[in-house]
Amino acid sequence: MTKDDWVQYGLTILKTEGYSQLKAGTLAKKLKVSRGSFYWHFKDLNAFHEALIAQWQSASESLASVLQPPLSPHQKLQFLISATLEVDFELERAFRAWGREHCDVGLQIERLDRMRLSVVQSIVEEAINEPAKSESLAKFAYAAAIGLMTVGKEKVGLTEAELADVVTALLGKENA
Repeated sequence: MTKDDWVQYGLTILKTEGYSQLKAGTLAKKLKVSRGSFYWHFKDLNAFHEALIAQWQSASESLASVLQPPLSPHQKLQFLISATLEVDFELERAFRAWGREHCDVGLQIERLDRMRLSVVQSIVEEAINEPAKSESLAKFAYAAAIGLMTVGKEKVGLTEAELADVVTALLGKENA
């Protein structure tokens, strides 16, 4: 198994069985491989956990990197909301549950939340140019996004047109 195989399997186990099953022996037994295979790629269990978190975080960071001109702030926010509805909500919930129980993971989630929030706030500031108002709107939009991720796309059922209406409600009419 490669390091990436272990990480992908770990993410699957995290979302289907929970963080308590993220142990080298448990994973190796389920995969019918030796624990040595695990330790070939990871110094210890913490290194494995860090690799899982890094994989999860990189998805958010790469998403933020595509929010460049010529996209308008409205288009950027609508893109982020649409992307939020495509997130693996079971994995998001699993990481947040893990973070509530383990301080180190919780700190990583807080760091990711701050990064995500700063991206949303920069988009809102670009659209309305009112720093005090943009901070509260960004916090609201981010909290709504977390809610969308934890509820799941199927239960939310927003169309692209409805998402555009939500963005317009938050940011006002887009300047032509």
